[in-house]
Amino acid sequence: EITTETESGAIVVSDRCLELAVHERILEMSGKTYTFPHDLIQQAAYERVSKEKTSIIHFHIGLQILMKAVFTGHVDPFSPLSFIGIEQITKADDFELKNSELRISLAELLLRVGRRAIRTAAFPSALTYLEKGISFLGDNGWDLNHELCLHLHETACQAVYLNALPARVSTYMDIIMSHTEDFMDQIKCHHISMRTLATTGKV
Repeated sequence: EITTETESGAIVVSDRCLELAVHERILEMSGKTYTFPHDLIQQAAYERVSKEKTSIIHFHIGLQILMKAVFTGHVDPFSPLSFIGIEQITKADDFELKNSELRISLAELLLRVGRRAIRTAAFPSALTYLEKGISFLGDNGWDLNHELCLHLHETACQAVYLNALPARVSTYMDIIMSHTEDFMDQIKCHHISMRTLATTGKV
């Protein structure tokens, strides 16, 4: 057997499989590192993996980086290494995560980097991070952590405005308004709404 799958979905490749790949020149070995000798081989190998498996692989690569670096406090959340882990996490489409504490930790991290991206005018990246954070909290996000879910939606609302996506501003506004009775939170929504209307020439 050349591959096995753990209960968490991680794919483990046997040493024998790696030896065969090196022998057939599908992989090259340098020390303990395996690399593809050509981009076309890497692309072909990537395309043979199902979308579901691809998401699992991206998620576990990103999670391992974040768990060993960022979540232990050894590396700054905004370091290049952190963003490698974050980029891998954001590529994990439709990946369902059941651990509530981990879902919250990832959502909090994505909120932080999303806000940082807005401050540095990286608006498309900001929206990607924030929406991934919202997806990690899931359908019960408002019950799981109301304040975090609120902050993610408020910042995502700001991000869609900054990305010149006025139609999506109202979508986020409706979600926020339906989940909060706080006057100041509602004022924030109306402020973004007025800015959006001004941008589109409707006020």
